[in-house]
Amino acid sequence: MAQTFAEVAVNTRTGEIRLDKFYALLDCGTPVNPELALGQIYGATLRAIGHSMSEEIIYDAEGHPLTRDLRSYGAPKIGDIPRDFRAVLVPSDDKVGPFGANRSRKSV
Repeated sequence: MAQTFAEVAVNTRTGEIRLDKFYALLDCGTPVNPELALGQIYGATLRAIGHSMSEEIIYDAEGHPLTRDLRSYGAPKIGDIPRDFRAVLVPSDDKVGPFGANRSRKSV
C-alpha cells in the first residue's frame, strides 16, 4: 500500500504553480535494501512532478516532434524538488514475501 500527499501554492494572478511539500509513504514489508527503496520513491516522484507540471512534447502540423532535447522537453531540474520532500518506509511483516519483504511500487 502507498499514500502520497502534496501541498501546492498557486499564484492566481500569474497561474504559476509551486510544489511546496510532498510526502510519500510506502508499505514494502521489511525492505531488503531500504536505501534503494527510498531512491525508487524519490525517483518516481520526480518523474510524476515532470509529467504533471512541466514535461511536454510539441508536434508540428505534420506530426513531427518539435521538442528535440531535454531542455525544451521540460524535464524536472534540481530547483523543482519540493522544499519539504519526504519518503517514508512503513514497516510491516509480510507473511508471503521472502524475509518479510513485500514488493515496492511507485506510489505516485
